[in-house]
This record gives sequence, structure tokens and C-alpha cells, in this order.
Amino acid sequence: MKTSNNIITLTSRDLHIFHLLNEFWVLESDTISSIVAPATQHKTFSMRLLSLKKAGYIREVWQNERVRNKNIIYALNTNKDILKRIYLETGLQLQVNYYTTSYGMLNHQIYLWKLVAHLITELRKRGKEIDVLKIIWSKNIQKTVVKEQEKPRSEYEYLDFIVIPDAIIEIWNILYCFELENTNSFKQAEEKFTKYNQLLLRKDTKNFLPLFQGKKLALIVGCWDYKKWTYAELLIENYSGKSLIVNIENI
Repeated sequence: MKTSNNIITLTSRDLHIFHLLNEFWVLESDTISSIVAPATQHKTFSMRLLSLKKAGYIREVWQNERVRNKNIIYALNTNKDILKRIYLETGLQLQVNYYTTSYGMLNHQIYLWKLVAHLITELRKRGKEIDVLKIIWSKNIQKTVVKEQEKPRSEYEYLDFIVIPDAIIEIWNILYCFELENTNSFKQAEEKFTKYNQLLLRKDTKNFLPLFQGKKLALIVGCWDYKKWTYAELLIENYSGKSLIVNIENI
């Protein structure tokens, strides 16, 4: 509850918000709301975000260049005094992640996590609850692959055939692999889908990377509506696994 001097009592929901922003860099207010508090009205949840902003825990990003006019883009305030305050008040110790702040990367991240939130919402409707903090982002997958590739003798084979999805969620032995096709050309998309098919054919070999080995793959592609049918054709021609195309305009 808010008190004087913008001091507020932090809740478990607030800590969830901090976790998300620390892990995923930036999120729009409606994305945070749909993930953290789907049963709460967005207007009510936005007031809480505003309180956290006024108290200094989170900050607004690119105020004058929002990707969408109706939603505020938030990031965690990584000031050391703020992080110390969070730790002293709650025991939550956040390891700061630093990210490139180009507009192109910001735009990609905003729509990527809208795509993830869209799937989470659909899965919740089917009774499948998701631990959002277990989402694996591309940078973490890439670090693992590069580390193994740099070893003189890795215990894993076919590392060159591993695709780095924008994000991964594992649910009941299914890996949902997210690909946000925002600015890529159709040629780049075709090459990527072909690589996913190669991954599909090799992932169950004995010494494949455990992240993919023995798992079913479901490819989730986000794209603009005018590209949808072309992407559908590219998937049919180049990828034999399960896939779903989501219109960016609808999320």
C-alpha cells in the first residue's frame, strides 16, 4: 500500500515483475499484466506499475518513441541503491543483466514477448500453467552452444545443426520454439526453417545437446499479416514438424 514519499510495501507480485524485467530487459505494461496477473484488469494493474515507477523500482523506457502508443514500456531500475533496497526489503538479490538499447532491438524484444505472452494465455485457457521464469532466452542458448563449440572435444555431436530460437518454453516434454519474423527477408526465413528441419532430424541422436534431445518441437512463428501466407508456404516446403503462425497485429 502506498505511503508518503512514494514508499510502498513490496508484494510477491512485485518481485515477479522485477524478475521478469531483470531477465527479459523490457516489457510493455499489457504484456506484464497478461503474464503476472491475467485475472486483474489492465487499468488496475497499470496503477501498480505506476506506483513502482514513482517509488523508483522500475523505469519507463523510450517514452517518446513507444512501439505502441497505448502501453508504457518498462525496464528494471538497475541503480545499485535501488537493487540494494529490494534486497534489504525482500531478500531478493538480482544479478543485473545489461542489454543493447538500440531501437531495433527494443522493437524486437517488445513483439517477441508479446508473442510469448500470447501463447502463455492460450495454454492457460487449456489448463496448462507456465513458470515464466523458466523461459530460456536466445542469449543463454547461444552461450551454451558456443561454450561447447570452443572445447577441443565436446561430448555433444551435431552442434552446427543447432538452431538458436528467440526463446524456448518447455511444457510436458514439448519445446515451444519462438521465432519473431519482424524484419527478416523471406530467403532468411526459408533458410531458418530448413535448419529447424535439420534439427528435427538429428535431435534424438545419442550425443545431442540435452536441451533438444528427446523433446517434441513446436515452432511458433510471429509475423505481420501480409506475410502470413508466404510463411505458411515456406513452412510446408521446408519444415516437417508442428508449427503455428501468429499475426503480430493480433497480439
